[in-house]
Amino acid sequence: MDNKKITKPIVIAAILVFSVLLTPISATVYDFTDTTNNKAYKGHDNSTPASAPILYETALTIPEFPGIDTLDGAKHGYSSNYYDFHRFVFKINKCIESIQQINVSYWGHGSKEAGCGVGLYIWNYTDPGWEFVEDHFCCFTNMINKTYTSGFANYINATGHLQLLAQTTQSGPSCPFLYVWDGTSYHFVTDTNTDGKISISSRQLLTPKS
Repeated sequence: MDNKKITKPIVIAAILVFSVLLTPISATVYDFTDTTNNKAYKGHDNSTPASAPILYETALTIPEFPGIDTLDGAKHGYSSNYYDFHRFVFKINKCIESIQQINVSYWGHGSKEAGCGVGLYIWNYTDPGWEFVEDHFCCFTNMINKTYTSGFANYINATGHLQLLAQTTQSGPSCPFLYVWDGTSYHFVTDTNTDGKISISSRQLLTPKS
């Protein structure tokens, strides 16, 4: 049996979706049920938020998207000895002038030996850099929400792309996690350095306003 696979830690378990409120009042939800227009990446950097050029990043593969696409209890994780992250790129198919409100919802967590915490950032195209959205310091999956009612041109570029980054607040090695082999693949069971609670990344879609 491959012990490396059994002890592989989950550092960020994530789902990130957001909705755009339009005129007249209606909403469009963007998530990873659409992987043609919306992209997700995993990686790590030696600073938080990640700085350009990013130390390491790779796109999620098609088999990994079920970890972040719908509310079914599945999850996706990534780990290294640095600040780990997921980066999300959404293609907004609406004119900026028609947008009244952007709602961002992130459901996940970050865990390292030094402590727990995950920060969410949005890319500002006007003043290039990651702009802080919100964070939480739970050692289990939790929700981050934020609503934007102005400044949309700062976050959506000329090609209609909006970027978000979820990154651990701590760097360094992660706590060991326990996996079970079902004869086909490994499944996460629990964090063996805590009280044994299972860290589940459930996915939640925003309810469009109408």
